[in-house]
This record gives sequence, C-alpha cells and structure tokens, in this order.
Amino acid sequence: ITGTATPVAPVATEATNIRCETFTANWESVADATAYTLYVNGEEKYTGTETSFDLSGLTANTQYAYYVTANVGEYVTEPSNTIEVNTLKTPVINIEGKTEIVTIVNETATLTFNVSSENAIDDIAIALTDESGFFSIDKNAITESGNITLTFAPATVGKFTATLKLTTDMAEEKTVSIDATANPQTPVATEATNIRCETFTANWEAMEGATF
Repeated sequence: ITGTATPVAPVATEATNIRCETFTANWESVADATAYTLYVNGEEKYTGTETSFDLSGLTANTQYAYYVTANVGEYVTEPSNTIEVNTLKTPVINIEGKTEIVTIVNETATLTFNVSSENAIDDIAIALTDESGFFSIDKNAITESGNITLTFAPATVGKFTATLKLTTDMAEEKTVSIDATANPQTPVATEATNIRCETFTANWEAMEGATF
C-alpha cells in the first residue's frame, strides 16, 4: 500500500503593529513549504517565503480578515485559520485655551492650553516657533491628554507672535497662533523734594527706553 501524506495547513497568528492604515499579518512556518500565499478579505496580497507581511494603504476603523496557504512540493495546503483585525480609528488632536497674552516688559506671564486626543497611540509632539525668543514651553511632548504651559517673558516693548504645532502619528496636525503684547513698565514716583510755601519738586525714577 502506498500513499501520500497531505501537507499540514499553516497556522495564522495574531496581527501585530496595528495602526490606522497598516498592520502586519503573521503565520507559523510549515515543514518543507516553498512559498506561502496571504489572502486578505479573500484577495491575494502576498506570495513568498516569509512568515509575515506588512499591509499598508488600508482604511482606518475597518475590519479585515486574513488566512494563509502553503505550497509544499506540488501541493497547496488547505487555508489556515482566519484572523480578524480591526484597524485603529484616525486620531484627532484637540487644543483649548486663550491665545492672547499681555504683560509688562521684564515681567513674566503664562498661558495654559488643555490638550486632549482621541485614539492617539503615540505621544503628542509639540513644536514652538518664536522669532522673538521671549516664549518658552515647559514640555515638548505629552501623552494622550494634559496641559501645555507657555511662558512669555518680554525684554522689549512691542507685539509678538508665536506658533504652537501639535502632531502625533496619523492625526491631522493642530496649529495655534499666540498673540502677545509687551507694555512698558509703569514709572515709580518718589518723594517730593524742595518743598516750600508755593513750590516743590516732583521726582520719579528713570525708565530704560523712555523717550519723554
């Protein structure tokens, strides 16, 4: 009696690296297999010798299913078990807070922004663009929610702007423009001198930058 053993079907394993538009399909090797074919939602997506494949260009918040067959000699195995995968929802970044700030030269003022996100995987990266050099932030990344404190410490009188940009993987970036005004310091009046019946001298401290 002669016979031929039927090749064993591959075993598909859980997907990894799941993101909004990508995931990695995985499966176990089969003895003597010369190639594997991956099917996603019934469509052939890969044929080769690897036991994983990175899928891209997918749709966010969508269910996918994959299975694998193996070529062993002249035979093609039965399909593996099916693995279902849900791609992640597209992240959204939210930022709330006042965007105008007024202070006096050589004094410090702060603005606090509340940041939250939906479906974010990675930290939110924060970039500050400031040509004046008078603005600073107390952190450059936050987790899915938290606060950003922006400090404004002007050295000269004038109007200045800064830009906060928030980004995280797959989310549309959020940009906030901050308008700042630096007013001159208030003069300090000092005690009068030379007080007489009909006259006295009024005095005050000099202010740097004062023109009159």
